[in-house]
Amino acid sequence: MQAWEQAQFDQQLSDLFGFHAIQLGLPQWPVLRTNRMALHLQVRRPCDELPARSDSQAPSHCSSSAAALTVEHFQSLPFADASLDLVVAPHGLELDADPRQTLREIGRVLRPEGRLVLTGFNPVSLWGAQHLMARAPAGSVRSPWISLPRLKDWYALLGLECVQTQHGVYRPRLSEAKWLERTRFLERAGDRWWPICGAVYLTIAVKRVQAIRMVGPDFKRARLRAQTAAVGARRQS
Repeated sequence: MQAWEQAQFDQQLSDLFGFHAIQLGLPQWPVLRTNRMALHLQVRRPCDELPARSDSQAPSHCSSSAAALTVEHFQSLPFADASLDLVVAPHGLELDADPRQTLREIGRVLRPEGRLVLTGFNPVSLWGAQHLMARAPAGSVRSPWISLPRLKDWYALLGLECVQTQHGVYRPRLSEAKWLERTRFLERAGDRWWPICGAVYLTIAVKRVQAIRMVGPDFKRARLRAQTAAVGARRQS
């Protein structure tokens, strides 16, 4: 799953241009590594902080090139209105206590025509069925998975237009390597026959702002009306 998402991020973010890009959560994923904007910033919560490791113990997929900022939660981001060109949120809504407020806050900080790239687990999939049947550990609450139609409704309410969606990972969630290899054919079949049933989805949304066009007096039309009135007055006289 992580390999599929990383490949999608690498492909989709490489051609997005601007000045300021942030990543919300999951700092161990270098999702902005192919993006060429001037400023990359990882926004983390205390629960997202990586454990302290030596350089020799650090995993190879961790990225340390982006600056980091720790906040208490994502419902109130320390950025000005319309100040960011790109927000990337890998599973940013599922891991949040108030996903709608987080999405509203993302819409606030995005510039007009700014982009939100977000991934999430698809409840209409084999993984979704396993998620529903699995028993949550004692004392814990199972995080809800947000369906793509509901997410698009939230986008529309916040002035975000979903311009692209991708689905992937059609194999069931298995722990044995031999069964993962035997079900590899489902990846090709899923893309062709049931593309909306991938375990994860990626969406790209653009913030749309209605522009106001200032319309001044039309002097040409006013002169034409005055000339027509003058000609009519002479004919009557």
